Parts: sequence; structure tokens; C-alpha cells
Amino acid sequence: MHEILQKDLLAPRVTRYVVRAPEVARARRAGQFVIIRPRDTSERIPLTIADGDADTITLVVSRSQPARLSDLSWVSA
Repeated sequence: MHEILQKDLLAPRVTRYVVRAPEVARARRAGQFVIIRPRDTSERIPLTIADGDADTITLVVSRSQPARLSDLSWVSA
């Protein structure tokens, strides 16, 4: 499991997550996405990698996306 370093509310329904994931960050390419499962029983959720550096990736989540993203409400930095 990867550590969430930062969680920022960008707008009322938009949240940015900075996640420590060195292997993913080094291998990422433009246009790629990650699959997350907030809980063991959750559906797989594809999210586009918005940014990153050598050790972290940044994900921006809009709550206008499918309702299954409500699973992310428990996530904290």
C-alpha cells in the first residue's frame, strides 16, 4: 500500500492527492493512469496521473466522476 502524503481540496468537489509511489513515479508516462482500490471490497477505480516527480505521483479526483469515488471520502493525508 502506498502512503498519501498530502490531500488538498482544490474546489468544492475536486481533491488533489499526493501519493508516495516511487516505482510508479519512475515508470509513469504521459497519459497513463493507476488503478486504486480504497478498500479490499471496493471496485477498481482508474485515475489519471496528473503529475509526479521521482518519488511521488499526484492524482486529482473530481466528485462528478462515478459515485464509487465516494469510497475515497475516508482517505486522509
